[in-house]
Amino acid sequence: MSNLLLELQGNNFINRTIFPHRLFLYNDILLYKKRKFLRRREVTIAYSHIAQVNLVRGIIFATMEIISTGSENIKLRGIPKELASRAKKIIDQKIFMEHAKHKPDYSQNQDELLKYERSVQRLKELFIRGKISKKEYNERHRELIEDM
Repeated sequence: MSNLLLELQGNNFINRTIFPHRLFLYNDILLYKKRKFLRRREVTIAYSHIAQVNLVRGIIFATMEIISTGSENIKLRGIPKELASRAKKIIDQKIFMEHAKHKPDYSQNQDELLKYERSVQRLKELFIRGKISKKEYNERHRELIEDM
């Protein structure tokens, strides 16, 4: 079961659309949702199929472009700079882990990412079991993202 690590949403005005583009970072895949008036496109990309991640930081917002080895490239405009930086960091670590699976030693950054994923998974389990409220879940999840 995939755990949601981070959700990004593009700015409607900058993307020139009514509906915002969304990018969901799960622990094993990326899910990109692009909605128009009468149709909706969803693209799922595994981390092993990502060739490059470009981040262009502006004054207020950033633009993220994810280039895959397949035919579909993702361009998300109008993301807050801090969220875009976190997303790029997570994606880069995931790409590195995918391409370096045969190597037995992991760096400190990978250990931090695995610890973060385990913490998010544990929070989700506590919320599903009713041990913590939705408000507590959101607060702790936000704290985990800030600590990363």
